[in-house]
Amino acid sequence: QQPLLLDALRFANSGTDSFANAAVNVLLSFNRLVEDFPYRPTGANIVVDLLIEALHRRQIGPFVPKNLRALARFSAFAQGQHDPAEFLKEVILSLDEAMMEDFLFDVEYTAECVSGCKKSGIKVSAEDYMLVVSSFENSSAMTIEEHVKAGLEANFNSSPFDHSADCSKREVKKMQAIVRKMPRYLIITPQTFTKVLNASQPDLLRNVIYNDEITIYGRRYEIVSAIHYASLYEGGSGHYESWRKIPEGWSVADEHHVYFQSHVDFREKMLDFCVIAFEAI
Repeated sequence: QQPLLLDALRFANSGTDSFANAAVNVLLSFNRLVEDFPYRPTGANIVVDLLIEALHRRQIGPFVPKNLRALARFSAFAQGQHDPAEFLKEVILSLDEAMMEDFLFDVEYTAECVSGCKKSGIKVSAEDYMLVVSSFENSSAMTIEEHVKAGLEANFNSSPFDHSADCSKREVKKMQAIVRKMPRYLIITPQTFTKVLNASQPDLLRNVIYNDEITIYGRRYEIVSAIHYASLYEGGSGHYESWRKIPEGWSVADEHHVYFQSHVDFREKMLDFCVIAFEAI
């Protein structure tokens, strides 16, 4: 099983490179994206060329995340530890246009309050390439869509700019989704994912991701990879771990080694995942 574990992840997660290594591991977990890469670097896009080098394990392969960070376009990530979701987004925005299109989603909501105030064009996420999912302690949300809707309803109810000056009651009467496009590759970033000291944040996704396959806004997906934050407060070293789906469970790269985790382990740790990546079936 060890060769399979090692093959599933291109990079171990060591030191301050862990966020970049984890982000590149996520990109290389998308099977059809990898199939769309040219076999050899072409010189047309240096980011794609570096990912090709990583994929084929050439001499430069192990240094790809460092080399990506060294590019001028990623200067904000050159030193220290950073949010892997932010770095992943910037790498996606540096891919070829056709590849970027496969990450883009277009879902909006219309809302109306009990007093008759209406608003349209409410985007499901501030990011067009990542779906930010909030969690609410008293929410009964049982799907990703319900989590998203709960967050949008809370924002609509609390924002004075979404209501008229004489609105008597800021409370959602109805909210409807308009789904124009769901991506081939969907990246979810839970808005709150870490444990602060010993106080657990609300459980984000454990109750809505029952299986390895899930339908989100009408499109069927399978989980392919994730990034887990090993908190200092949990006895970890405050770094990011790569998780890659394999047939028997998960291949995980932490700061020291690559090891196996079961499906049960994945769900138990879901509270501290900062990125969960899906590929359309």
